[in-house]
Amino acid sequence: MMMTVNNVLTLTQPRRNPIAPTGMTEGLSKISTAMLTTQIYSSLVLRQADFVVSDTESEKIKSIINNLNQEEKEAKHNGNNYLNTITPSLIGAISGINGYATQYSTFSKSIIDLLPKFVNESTREEAKKQIIALLTQLEIDARRQLTFARNLAENIEDYQQRVKTNAENLQKIMDEADEEIGTDTGELSKKKREIEEVQEAIKGDIAGVVISALAVTGGIIIIGVGALATLPANVTATSVILAGIALTASGAVGLTGLSAKLASDNEKLANLYIEVAELNATVVILQNVKGQIQPLIEAVNHLEESVNDLNTEWATTLKGIADFKEIIVGADLSDVAYMESSLNLAASAWSSVADSVKNVEQTLTNVSTKDIEDVTTVPNAA
Repeated sequence: MMMTVNNVLTLTQPRRNPIAPTGMTEGLSKISTAMLTTQIYSSLVLRQADFVVSDTESEKIKSIINNLNQEEKEAKHNGNNYLNTITPSLIGAISGINGYATQYSTFSKSIIDLLPKFVNESTREEAKKQIIALLTQLEIDARRQLTFARNLAENIEDYQQRVKTNAENLQKIMDEADEEIGTDTGELSKKKREIEEVQEAIKGDIAGVVISALAVTGGIIIIGVGALATLPANVTATSVILAGIALTASGAVGLTGLSAKLASDNEKLANLYIEVAELNATVVILQNVKGQIQPLIEAVNHLEESVNDLNTEWATTLKGIADFKEIIVGADLSDVAYMESSLNLAASAWSSVADSVKNVEQTLTNVSTKDIEDVTTVPNAA
Protein backbone atom coordinates (compact mmCIF):
# COMPACT_ATOMS: atom_id res chain seq x y z
CA MET A 1 0.00 0.00 0.00
CA MET A 2 1.51 3.30 -1.11
CA MET A 3 0.94 6.35 1.11
CA THR A 4 1.53 9.71 -0.59
CA VAL A 5 2.91 12.91 0.92
CA ASN A 6 -0.63 14.26 0.85
CA ASN A 7 -1.76 11.33 3.01
CA VAL A 8 0.87 12.23 5.59
CA LEU A 9 -0.02 15.94 5.57
CA THR A 10 -3.71 15.23 6.21
CA LEU A 11 -2.73 13.58 9.49
CA THR A 12 -2.29 17.04 11.02
CA GLN A 13 -6.09 17.10 11.09
CA PRO A 14 -7.08 14.79 13.98
CA ARG A 15 -10.26 13.66 12.23
CA ARG A 16 -8.14 12.39 9.33
CA ASN A 17 -5.84 10.48 11.68
CA PRO A 18 -7.44 7.12 12.56
CA ILE A 19 -5.79 6.76 15.98
CA ALA A 20 -5.91 10.37 17.17
CA PRO A 21 -8.62 11.50 19.61
CA THR A 22 -10.97 13.86 17.82
CA GLY A 23 -13.16 15.50 20.44
CA MET A 24 -11.93 14.15 23.76
CA THR A 25 -10.57 17.49 24.98
CA GLU A 26 -13.80 19.31 24.17
CA GLY A 27 -15.73 16.46 25.77
CA LEU A 28 -13.74 16.81 28.98
CA SER A 29 -14.53 20.51 29.10
CA LYS A 30 -18.25 19.78 28.71
CA ILE A 31 -18.19 17.07 31.37
CA SER A 32 -16.36 19.24 33.91
CA THR A 33 -18.76 22.15 33.35
CA ALA A 34 -21.79 19.89 33.71
CA MET A 35 -20.32 18.19 36.78
CA LEU A 36 -19.60 21.46 38.57
CA THR A 37 -23.01 22.92 37.77
CA THR A 38 -24.84 19.78 38.91
CA GLN A 39 -22.65 19.61 42.02
CA ILE A 40 -23.55 23.19 42.97
CA TYR A 41 -27.28 22.65 42.59
CA SER A 42 -27.14 19.27 44.36
CA SER A 43 -25.34 20.92 47.29
CA LEU A 44 -27.94 23.71 47.37
CA VAL A 45 -30.72 21.12 47.53
CA LEU A 46 -29.05 19.36 50.46
CA ARG A 47 -28.81 22.67 52.33
CA GLN A 48 -32.41 23.64 51.63
CA ALA A 49 -34.43 24.26 54.79
CA ASP A 50 -37.53 22.18 55.45
CA PHE A 51 -40.91 23.78 54.95
CA VAL A 52 -42.62 24.63 58.25
CA VAL A 53 -46.29 25.12 59.04
CA SER A 54 -48.12 26.30 62.16
CA ASP A 55 -50.51 23.99 63.98
CA THR A 56 -53.16 26.66 63.51
CA GLU A 57 -53.06 26.42 59.71
CA SER A 58 -55.76 24.69 57.70
CA GLU A 59 -55.52 20.97 57.02
CA LYS A 60 -55.12 21.72 53.31
CA ILE A 61 -52.03 23.85 53.88
CA LYS A 62 -50.63 21.26 56.28
CA SER A 63 -51.13 18.60 53.60
CA ILE A 64 -49.44 20.77 50.95
CA ILE A 65 -46.45 21.47 53.20
CA ASN A 66 -46.13 17.78 54.14
CA ASN A 67 -46.16 16.85 50.44
CA LEU A 68 -43.53 19.50 49.71
CA ASN A 69 -41.31 18.11 52.46
CA GLN A 70 -41.70 14.59 51.07
CA GLU A 71 -40.65 15.70 47.58
CA GLU A 72 -37.83 17.77 49.04
CA LYS A 73 -36.68 14.64 50.86
CA GLU A 74 -36.61 12.85 47.49
CA ALA A 75 -34.68 15.78 45.99
CA LYS A 76 -32.10 15.48 48.78
CA HIS A 77 -31.87 11.74 48.14
CA ASN A 78 -31.14 12.50 44.48
CA GLY A 79 -28.56 15.08 45.53
CA ASN A 80 -26.81 12.56 47.77
CA ASN A 81 -26.91 10.00 44.97
CA TYR A 82 -25.21 12.44 42.61
CA LEU A 83 -22.53 13.56 45.07
CA ASN A 84 -21.75 10.15 46.58
CA THR A 85 -22.32 7.72 43.69
CA ILE A 86 -22.41 9.41 40.30
CA THR A 87 -19.63 11.93 40.95
CA PRO A 88 -17.06 9.23 41.91
CA SER A 89 -18.02 7.32 38.75
CA LEU A 90 -17.56 10.45 36.64
CA ILE A 91 -14.17 11.03 38.21
CA GLY A 92 -13.37 7.38 37.48
CA ALA A 93 -14.30 7.90 33.82
CA ILE A 94 -12.08 10.98 33.64
CA SER A 95 -9.19 9.15 35.31
CA GLY A 96 -9.69 6.32 32.82
CA ILE A 97 -9.11 8.78 29.98
CA ASN A 98 -5.85 9.86 31.59
CA GLY A 99 -4.79 6.25 32.09
CA TYR A 100 -5.46 5.42 28.46
CA ALA A 101 -3.59 8.53 27.28
CA THR A 102 -0.54 7.48 29.31
CA GLN A 103 -0.78 3.92 28.01
CA TYR A 104 -1.03 5.13 24.42
CA SER A 105 2.13 7.21 24.84
CA THR A 106 4.08 4.13 25.98
CA PHE A 107 2.62 1.81 23.34
CA SER A 108 3.10 4.25 20.46
CA LYS A 109 6.81 4.51 21.26
CA SER A 110 7.08 0.72 21.24
CA ILE A 111 5.28 0.58 17.88
CA ILE A 112 7.52 3.27 16.36
CA ASP A 113 10.58 1.31 17.54
CA LEU A 114 9.31 -1.64 15.48
CA LEU A 115 8.85 0.33 12.22
CA PRO A 116 12.52 0.04 11.08
CA LYS A 117 11.94 -3.70 10.76
CA PHE A 118 9.72 -2.94 7.73
CA VAL A 119 12.93 -2.42 5.72
CA ASN A 120 13.42 -6.15 5.34
CA GLU A 121 10.69 -8.56 4.33
CA SER A 122 12.19 -11.14 6.66
CA THR A 123 11.52 -9.01 9.74
CA ARG A 124 8.46 -7.13 8.50
CA GLU A 125 5.83 -9.79 9.25
CA GLU A 126 7.12 -10.34 12.77
CA ALA A 127 7.04 -6.58 13.37
CA LYS A 128 3.45 -6.47 12.11
CA LYS A 129 2.44 -9.21 14.56
CA GLN A 130 3.99 -7.34 17.47
CA ILE A 131 2.37 -4.05 16.41
CA ILE A 132 -1.01 -5.75 16.01
CA ALA A 133 -0.62 -7.24 19.51
CA LEU A 134 0.09 -3.80 20.98
CA LEU A 135 -2.85 -2.25 19.11
CA THR A 136 -5.09 -5.11 20.27
CA GLN A 137 -4.18 -4.34 23.88
CA LEU A 138 -5.02 -0.67 23.29
CA GLU A 139 -8.26 -1.86 21.75
CA ILE A 140 -9.10 -3.97 24.80
CA ASP A 141 -8.47 -1.06 27.16
CA ALA A 142 -10.46 1.37 25.00
CA ARG A 143 -13.36 -1.09 24.98
CA ARG A 144 -13.13 -1.32 28.77
CA GLN A 145 -13.41 2.47 28.97
CA LEU A 146 -16.36 2.41 26.58
CA THR A 147 -18.15 -0.19 28.72
CA PHE A 148 -17.54 1.90 31.84
CA ALA A 149 -18.81 5.03 30.09
CA ARG A 150 -21.93 3.23 28.84
CA ASN A 151 -22.76 1.97 32.33
CA LEU A 152 -22.20 5.47 33.63
CA ALA A 153 -24.52 6.87 30.97
CA GLU A 154 -27.24 4.42 32.05
CA ASN A 155 -26.86 5.49 35.69
CA ILE A 156 -27.01 9.15 34.73
CA GLU A 157 -30.07 8.53 32.57
CA ASP A 158 -31.79 6.91 35.56
CA TYR A 159 -30.70 9.82 37.78
CA GLN A 160 -31.92 12.27 35.15
CA GLN A 161 -35.35 10.64 35.08
CA ARG A 162 -35.58 10.72 38.88
CA VAL A 163 -34.67 14.41 38.92
CA LYS A 164 -37.27 15.20 36.25
CA THR A 165 -40.01 13.26 38.05
CA ASN A 166 -39.14 14.92 41.34
CA ALA A 167 -39.09 18.34 39.65
CA GLU A 168 -42.49 17.76 38.05
CA ASN A 169 -43.98 16.69 41.38
CA LEU A 170 -42.44 19.66 43.17
CA GLN A 171 -43.68 22.06 40.53
CA LYS A 172 -47.22 20.71 40.79
CA ILE A 173 -47.27 20.99 44.58
CA MET A 174 -45.64 24.43 44.53
CA ASP A 175 -48.27 25.71 42.12
CA GLU A 176 -50.89 24.44 44.55
CA ALA A 177 -49.03 26.07 47.45
CA ASP A 178 -48.83 29.36 45.56
CA GLU A 179 -52.58 29.27 45.00
CA GLU A 180 -53.36 28.41 48.60
CA ILE A 181 -50.79 30.68 50.27
CA GLY A 182 -49.47 33.44 48.04
CA THR A 183 -52.39 34.73 45.95
CA ASP A 184 -54.70 37.62 46.84
CA THR A 185 -57.25 35.09 48.09
CA GLY A 186 -54.61 32.87 49.70
CA GLU A 187 -53.88 32.22 53.36
CA LEU A 188 -51.12 34.83 53.57
CA SER A 189 -53.45 37.61 52.44
CA LYS A 190 -56.08 36.39 54.91
CA LYS A 191 -53.55 36.53 57.74
CA LYS A 192 -52.52 40.05 56.78
CA ARG A 193 -56.15 41.15 56.79
CA GLU A 194 -56.59 39.54 60.22
CA ILE A 195 -53.57 41.48 61.45
CA GLU A 196 -55.12 44.73 60.27
CA GLU A 197 -58.37 43.87 62.05
CA VAL A 198 -56.59 43.01 65.30
CA GLN A 199 -54.48 46.16 65.08
CA GLU A 200 -57.69 48.20 64.81
CA ALA A 201 -59.17 46.28 67.75
CA ILE A 202 -56.07 46.99 69.82
CA LYS A 203 -56.44 50.72 69.14
CA GLY A 204 -59.95 50.50 70.58
CA ASP A 205 -58.68 48.43 73.51
CA ILE A 206 -56.05 51.04 74.29
CA ALA A 207 -58.61 53.84 74.19
CA GLY A 208 -60.92 51.85 76.44
CA VAL A 209 -58.18 51.14 78.96
CA VAL A 210 -57.17 54.81 79.08
CA ILE A 211 -60.78 56.01 79.44
CA SER A 212 -61.43 53.52 82.24
CA ALA A 213 -58.27 54.63 84.03
CA LEU A 214 -59.27 58.31 84.04
CA ALA A 215 -60.74 60.01 87.11
CA VAL A 216 -61.75 63.67 87.16
CA THR A 217 -60.85 65.25 90.52
CA GLY A 218 -60.86 69.05 90.99
CA GLY A 219 -60.63 69.58 87.26
CA ILE A 220 -57.40 67.51 87.04
CA ILE A 221 -57.26 64.41 84.82
CA ILE A 222 -55.41 61.58 86.54
CA ILE A 223 -54.37 58.40 84.72
CA GLY A 224 -54.68 55.40 86.99
CA VAL A 225 -51.34 53.94 88.02
CA GLY A 226 -50.74 50.52 86.45
CA ALA A 227 -53.21 50.95 83.62
CA LEU A 228 -50.49 51.97 81.17
CA ALA A 229 -48.49 48.87 82.03
CA THR A 230 -50.92 47.00 79.78
CA LEU A 231 -50.10 49.14 76.75
CA PRO A 232 -47.67 47.80 74.13
CA ALA A 233 -44.07 48.88 74.70
CA ASN A 234 -44.09 51.29 71.75
CA VAL A 235 -47.28 53.13 72.83
CA THR A 236 -47.04 56.04 75.32
CA ALA A 237 -49.77 58.06 77.01
CA THR A 238 -49.05 61.09 74.85
CA SER A 239 -49.52 59.04 71.67
CA VAL A 240 -53.01 57.89 72.61
CA ILE A 241 -55.64 59.95 70.77
CA LEU A 242 -59.04 60.31 72.46
CA ALA A 243 -60.65 62.72 70.00
CA GLY A 244 -64.45 62.49 70.06
CA ILE A 245 -64.52 60.00 72.92
CA ALA A 246 -66.42 60.96 76.07
CA LEU A 247 -64.46 60.72 79.29
CA THR A 248 -66.33 58.10 81.24
CA ALA A 249 -64.91 56.31 84.21
CA SER A 250 -65.78 52.61 83.85
CA GLY A 251 -64.51 51.71 87.27
CA ALA A 252 -62.17 48.96 88.43
CA VAL A 253 -64.24 46.12 86.97
CA GLY A 254 -64.35 47.70 83.49
CA LEU A 255 -60.64 48.46 83.60
CA THR A 256 -59.80 44.87 84.49
CA GLY A 257 -61.92 43.49 81.64
CA LEU A 258 -60.54 45.91 79.05
CA SER A 259 -56.98 45.26 80.18
CA ALA A 260 -57.53 41.51 79.78
CA LYS A 261 -58.97 42.03 76.28
CA LEU A 262 -56.00 44.19 75.31
CA ALA A 263 -53.62 41.53 76.56
CA SER A 264 -55.57 38.87 74.65
CA ASP A 265 -55.56 40.88 71.42
CA ASN A 266 -51.84 41.56 71.81
CA GLU A 267 -51.23 37.83 72.15
CA LYS A 268 -53.41 37.15 69.11
CA LEU A 269 -51.45 39.74 67.12
CA ALA A 270 -48.15 38.19 68.18
CA ASN A 271 -49.36 34.74 67.09
CA LEU A 272 -50.54 36.13 63.75
CA TYR A 273 -47.12 37.69 63.18
CA ILE A 274 -45.51 34.30 63.87
CA GLU A 275 -47.90 32.55 61.47
CA VAL A 276 -47.31 35.18 58.77
CA ALA A 277 -43.55 34.90 59.30
CA GLU A 278 -43.81 31.12 58.83
CA LEU A 279 -45.91 31.52 55.69
CA ASN A 280 -43.52 34.18 54.38
CA ALA A 281 -40.62 31.83 55.06
CA THR A 282 -42.48 29.11 53.16
CA VAL A 283 -43.00 31.49 50.23
CA VAL A 284 -39.29 32.40 50.26
CA ILE A 285 -38.28 28.72 50.30
CA LEU A 286 -40.75 28.03 47.49
CA GLN A 287 -39.15 30.79 45.43
CA ASN A 288 -35.68 29.42 46.15
CA VAL A 289 -36.66 25.88 45.18
CA LYS A 290 -38.40 27.13 42.04
CA GLY A 291 -35.25 29.00 41.08
CA GLN A 292 -33.19 25.82 41.41
CA ILE A 293 -35.40 23.33 39.58
CA GLN A 294 -34.92 24.38 35.95
CA PRO A 295 -31.16 25.08 36.19
CA LEU A 296 -30.68 21.66 37.82
CA ILE A 297 -32.62 19.93 35.04
CA GLU A 298 -30.57 21.79 32.42
CA ALA A 299 -27.33 20.83 34.19
CA VAL A 300 -28.34 17.16 34.34
CA ASN A 301 -29.36 17.22 30.67
CA HIS A 302 -25.98 18.73 29.83
CA LEU A 303 -24.28 16.05 31.92
CA GLU A 304 -26.11 13.24 30.14
CA GLU A 305 -25.26 14.75 26.77
CA SER A 306 -21.57 15.10 27.63
CA VAL A 307 -21.32 11.48 28.86
CA ASN A 308 -23.02 10.27 25.68
CA ASP A 309 -20.44 12.28 23.74
CA LEU A 310 -17.76 10.46 25.72
CA ASN A 311 -19.28 7.15 24.62
CA THR A 312 -19.09 8.34 21.02
CA GLU A 313 -15.44 9.29 21.48
CA TRP A 314 -14.50 5.87 22.80
CA ALA A 315 -16.44 4.17 19.99
CA THR A 316 -14.57 6.37 17.50
CA THR A 317 -11.27 5.46 19.18
CA LEU A 318 -12.07 1.76 18.80
CA LYS A 319 -12.93 2.15 15.14
CA GLY A 320 -9.73 4.13 14.60
CA ILE A 321 -7.62 1.36 16.12
CA ALA A 322 -9.37 -1.23 13.94
CA ASP A 323 -8.72 0.90 10.83
CA PHE A 324 -5.07 1.36 11.77
CA LYS A 325 -4.67 -2.39 12.27
CA GLU A 326 -5.86 -2.89 8.69
CA ILE A 327 -3.28 -0.35 7.52
CA ILE A 328 -0.57 -2.26 9.41
CA VAL A 329 -1.62 -5.58 7.88
CA GLY A 330 -1.28 -4.24 4.31
CA ALA A 331 1.69 -1.94 4.96
CA ASP A 332 5.14 -2.06 3.35
CA LEU A 333 8.24 0.12 3.58
CA SER A 334 6.56 2.99 1.70
CA ASP A 335 3.98 3.31 4.49
CA VAL A 336 6.46 3.75 7.35
CA ALA A 337 6.46 7.57 7.18
CA TYR A 338 2.66 7.65 7.25
CA MET A 339 2.46 5.21 10.18
CA GLU A 340 5.13 7.03 12.18
CA SER A 341 3.48 10.41 11.58
CA SER A 342 0.11 8.96 12.58
CA LEU A 343 1.53 7.59 15.81
CA ASN A 344 3.47 10.74 16.74
CA LEU A 345 0.62 13.14 16.00
CA ALA A 346 -1.81 10.92 17.89
CA ALA A 347 0.62 10.80 20.82
CA SER A 348 0.72 14.59 20.85
CA ALA A 349 -3.09 14.73 20.78
CA TRP A 350 -3.40 12.22 23.64
CA SER A 351 -0.83 14.21 25.59
CA SER A 352 -3.07 17.28 25.25
CA VAL A 353 -5.98 15.18 26.46
CA ALA A 354 -3.94 14.12 29.52
CA ASP A 355 -3.20 17.78 30.28
CA SER A 356 -6.91 18.54 30.05
CA VAL A 357 -7.65 15.70 32.46
CA LYS A 358 -5.19 17.15 34.98
CA ASN A 359 -6.83 20.57 34.71
CA VAL A 360 -10.28 19.06 35.20
CA GLU A 361 -9.15 16.96 38.18
CA GLN A 362 -7.49 19.99 39.77
CA THR A 363 -10.63 22.06 39.28
CA LEU A 364 -12.87 19.39 40.76
CA THR A 365 -10.50 18.85 43.69
CA ASN A 366 -10.39 22.55 44.56
CA VAL A 367 -14.16 22.99 44.56
CA SER A 368 -15.87 22.88 47.92
CA THR A 369 -19.11 24.21 49.33
CA LYS A 370 -19.21 26.33 52.47
CA ASP A 371 -22.08 27.60 54.57
CA ILE A 372 -22.55 31.38 54.59
CA GLU A 373 -22.41 32.86 58.07
CA ASP A 374 -24.28 35.83 59.57
CA VAL A 375 -27.20 36.00 57.17
CA THR A 376 -29.41 38.77 58.54
CA THR A 377 -32.01 39.17 55.79
CA VAL A 378 -35.41 38.15 57.15
CA PRO A 379 -38.69 38.18 55.19
CA ASN A 380 -41.15 40.90 56.16
CA ALA A 381 -43.78 39.72 58.61
CA ALA A 382 -46.63 41.64 57.04
